[in-house]
Amino acid sequence: MCNRDKIVHMDFASMAITAAIAGGAAFLGSYLKKKGENLATKEDIEDLRKQTATLTQTTEESRPEYQSICGQDSNVGTFKNRRFSIL
Repeated sequence: MCNRDKIVHMDFASMAITAAIAGGAAFLGSYLKKKGENLATKEDIEDLRKQTATLTQTTEESRPEYQSICGQDSNVGTFKNRRFSIL
């Protein structure tokens, strides 16, 4: 094997290593980006769950007031109609 063949072989090895590192870095970057998006989505869902729980609690706490104004089997639409008819 002459010197030229060793240099070509060495350059090919360097290119292969560089390509492997670049590919690994690209994969890792993409993977971490997706993990970050998933974490943000998970946090958004948790915030929505808390908001829904608060809204449900507020609705349940307000139910007796609506029922006393509208009657036991009335819905919110009836409450709104009565409220506007008073005005």
